[in-house]
Amino acid sequence: MTGVLLPCLQNIFGIILFVRLPWVVGMAGVSGALIFLLMAVICTLTTALSMSAMVANGLHSQAGGAYYLLSRTLGREVGGAVGLMFYLSTSIAVATSILGCMEVFTNYVIPSEWVFSDPQMTARVYGFSALCLLMSALFLPPRWMHRVGFALILLVCSGLILIVVGIMASNRLVTSLPGVTGFPGHLSDNLHPGQGEPDLYGRAQDVPWTKLFALFFPCVTGIMAGVNKTGIVRRAERVIPTGTLAAIGTSTLVYAAVIVLLGTTVSGAMLRTRSYPEGLLMALLAWPHPAVGYTATVAATLGPALQCLMGSVRVLRAIAKDDILSLYWLNGRYKALGVTFTIAAAGVLAGSLDVVAPVTTMCYLLTYACINLATALFGFTNAVVWRPTFRFYHWTLSLLGGVVSLSFMFVLSWLGAVLALVGVYIVYKLLEFRGAEVNWGGEGMWSLRLQVAQAKLLDLEQHPQTPRMWRPQIIAFMAPEHNDGVAASSFHILAFLAQLKKSGGLSVVCRLLIKPFEEAVKANQIERETSMMRAMVRKFDVNAFAEVLVCASLADGITACVQSAGIGVLRPNTVVMGFPERTTDSQKIRDFVQAVRNVILFGKAVLLLRGIRDFPIDTPVNGGCIDVYWVVHDGGILALLPWLLKRHAVWRRCTLRIFAVAQMTDNSIQMKKQLVESLAAMRIDAEAIVLELGDYDISEFAYECTMNLEARQELLRSLEEAAGAPRNRSVSNLNRSMSSFHMSHNPVAMRHPPDKKKLDFMNTSVKLNQLMRQHSSDAELIFCNLPVPAPDQNAIDYLEYLDVLCHELRRIVLVKGSGMELI
Repeated sequence: MTGVLLPCLQNIFGIILFVRLPWVVGMAGVSGALIFLLMAVICTLTTALSMSAMVANGLHSQAGGAYYLLSRTLGREVGGAVGLMFYLSTSIAVATSILGCMEVFTNYVIPSEWVFSDPQMTARVYGFSALCLLMSALFLPPRWMHRVGFALILLVCSGLILIVVGIMASNRLVTSLPGVTGFPGHLSDNLHPGQGEPDLYGRAQDVPWTKLFALFFPCVTGIMAGVNKTGIVRRAERVIPTGTLAAIGTSTLVYAAVIVLLGTTVSGAMLRTRSYPEGLLMALLAWPHPAVGYTATVAATLGPALQCLMGSVRVLRAIAKDDILSLYWLNGRYKALGVTFTIAAAGVLAGSLDVVAPVTTMCYLLTYACINLATALFGFTNAVVWRPTFRFYHWTLSLLGGVVSLSFMFVLSWLGAVLALVGVYIVYKLLEFRGAEVNWGGEGMWSLRLQVAQAKLLDLEQHPQTPRMWRPQIIAFMAPEHNDGVAASSFHILAFLAQLKKSGGLSVVCRLLIKPFEEAVKANQIERETSMMRAMVRKFDVNAFAEVLVCASLADGITACVQSAGIGVLRPNTVVMGFPERTTDSQKIRDFVQAVRNVILFGKAVLLLRGIRDFPIDTPVNGGCIDVYWVVHDGGILALLPWLLKRHAVWRRCTLRIFAVAQMTDNSIQMKKQLVESLAAMRIDAEAIVLELGDYDISEFAYECTMNLEARQELLRSLEEAAGAPRNRSVSNLNRSMSSFHMSHNPVAMRHPPDKKKLDFMNTSVKLNQLMRQHSSDAELIFCNLPVPAPDQNAIDYLEYLDVLCHELRRIVLVKGSGMELI
């Protein structure tokens, strides 16, 4: 325990105790000083309890002190930002201690002829020399370095005991020092504040309470010396909590005793006097000679400086080891020493204790606040990883400590607090921008986000959705691959999804692996494909989840994803797929059409992208039109999607045109009026045009397409039979099927007219295709209603109708709404 207790006491019994504490007691009174002590101890005690719980939760195996604790709980960004501030505060604390030492040394120890006319120049010269002396001590073997530290704390404790003895025996000084009343004296005279009261020279002393507390608070900022020992001391999970709490208890009793004794034996006027010709008050009170007090004061400055030097080097090396802000090159001991020496030297060359001390205090308080809030976060969220063996804490106490620490920052200096928070925020954003992948840290923030997300999802589940709340929540399917690799169309689908992302809502990108599940698992293909998909999502800056599903067929995979994707209200309502390439595999065709049929049956909107490889990825489209052919009204999604695309930079320069397709029996003028009113109600800026589909005379092209379709169906059936038959019979069937296919292209050879229903359907597709080619041949993108496949409709027929509908159109999106959209 002494390996933690003594360094903590060495940092707590610092320069403020010997130089500034009497003046604080004189200004605030004994009661005010005790209140200051109580407030400071509440802050440090809650922080020590939180820190002990974190160390006892397994965070003690590596060096790094507060940085290691915060980075492994709040994540790399928060831990790195606050850790850098903690490192700077520890390095600047070296300068604070040395400047305090030089103030005592030059004013009361060395002869006046050795002092420069400029007090700050004296502090710079002697302070830099002392810093170099301390740096040389770090090159000693660790055993000798610890002996030096032990000797310094022994001098401080011995001197402090002799000062207390001298105060109690202060009757000997009543005649030689005016203002010393002797022991037991009159405590009641100094019990109340002395604001506005004169000092020994009759000068009125009036200082704000906040400045007094700011001056007193550094007395207790030494508790981090113990946590800086992580990775060094044995059984750190027990030694660090015990040693730190023991140091707080011991120092609190010592400070309280010194405050009461000063108020008892010294008059208020003398306590309010900043300096005396006879020397330093605490040294003058020491027994048997003032040299004891001066020795203890100098040791109380050099000891914390040495501890801060060693601790800051460990923290910087831990930061460098994690490559925070590309600082890995500082992982070496001598490089870390050089950087720490430079920062400390800059503080020493500032030449003023009042300039350097507030910076150190702000950074320490910020570190305290983060440690408390991290512990409160773990305790509040009941994270599974939170299993500390230290039981004397509660998350409410940690929360109190965090609030108190942040409050003290603004009480002491609101400007310093703002600057410290801004500095942390800048470093946080830099680390977030760099976004290095790490496999540690962030459990606390992750637990909080998880709990908030769960609560919000459950809350949304309790509120019924109305049609006006509809927004596209998309699940996009990449081209299925039987082998490793990503189809080129996948990039274009992701780009299309990124261009729709401003609509908000859920986005899921799914890749189907059509192969045996055991084979995919053994080849570790699921993890590889998932990593690849996530990399693609990041590359295209799509706010989407990446999923990989192993399935037996396309229809099974899409059906399973559409049913299971999402949670609560965050479920996909829109499915995006690429148009299948022409194939002679009738099973693939049936799977695709069945998947479309199932998606529509589930009540999801469907987007089929034809010509997906021609869709732009990031090159803006210069002018042109986005044309919408509104054949069937299905809620307004057909008009909404192009409007969403136009919000993206790629499509922003395009003009939106909406064509309403009318039959010969419809009133075109009335239809156009209704279309304009509908677009105005939807607040969509588009040109409204009404087109007439024409009569239903069967065109020769439609007739020929229907005959070709029937012949192609015969060919595919024959190919399937040939694939499963013996060799001789398969060759015969194949020859027969090819013969019938060629006969179908000869009108004379046609024996039976095509089916009337197929012919009507094909004729409608031909007419719509002719209208789109006539009016949108130069359009950059076309949206059109997707025909719904009938339950008894042949899959090959349906795909052929879609093929004819999109004939010679470069880029087209076929859309089938769910009927639940209200735009």
